Amino acid sequence: MAPGPTPITYTSVTYPAGVFPCGGDATCPDLFTVSGLLMNNLVAGDNVLAAEVHQYNNASFDIVFGSALFYALPGATRPVLRMIREGGTMTLYWNGSGFTLQEAADAAGPWTDVPGPVTISTYAFQVPDGVNFFRLRN
Repeated sequence: MAPGPTPITYTSVTYPAGVFPCGGDATCPDLFTVSGLLMNNLVAGDNVLAAEVHQYNNASFDIVFGSALFYALPGATRPVLRMIREGGTMTLYWNGSGFTLQEAADAAGPWTDVPGPVTISTYAFQVPDGVNFFRLRN
């Protein structure tokens, strides 16, 4: 982006001729990773992640912004949540320790700790009516 006070418009970002992230489709994710030397820009305490949203062109009628931030500790084991179904019983199990099992009726949440709370692998329960989602939090 041009430095201020230059006005920022939908034409301010330049891409190779006719190439836009996701073809200009507002429902397609445009992912990027920050790693290596760029991580040296982080400081202890609060850091700010700033983003700008621009229309694909001046006739575009949709605009969407979503974000997610993931952090991975070097050498840390990432938990893997697995499931086995035997008849009417479901069993969830995972690797690692220090995690709490959570559940929700919708993948978007709200998420709540499974009563107990369940902090040790494995967790067995009767197959519920409807759909349930599970995740681990640390």
